[in-house]
Amino acid sequence: MNGIILERKGDVKINGIDVEEGAFPDDLSGARVSIGPDSRMQIYVGDTILYLGENTDITLVDPCAQKGADTEFDAILMRGKIYAVISKLKGSPDLA
Repeated sequence: MNGIILERKGDVKINGIDVEEGAFPDDLSGARVSIGPDSRMQIYVGDTILYLGENTDITLVDPCAQKGADTEFDAILMRGKIYAVISKLKGSPDLA
């Protein structure tokens, strides 16, 4: 499933490629997101908004699992911080 970069500051890469604010990255299942020093990003995937802080490496195993599944979000945090996960927003846009 695709996502949208809501905010980007500094060194932000998805699968080693620089991404820009407002971008719609391709399928994020299995994507590795790397956030450098003094950097941050906010990404919307499925019903979830992730706020990722500086020096963060995370693999989005299944960021947009189907509603009703046992797990609706799955990620592996290698280092860094996820500031907040907000899910099940009402009136959120469908990016599928």
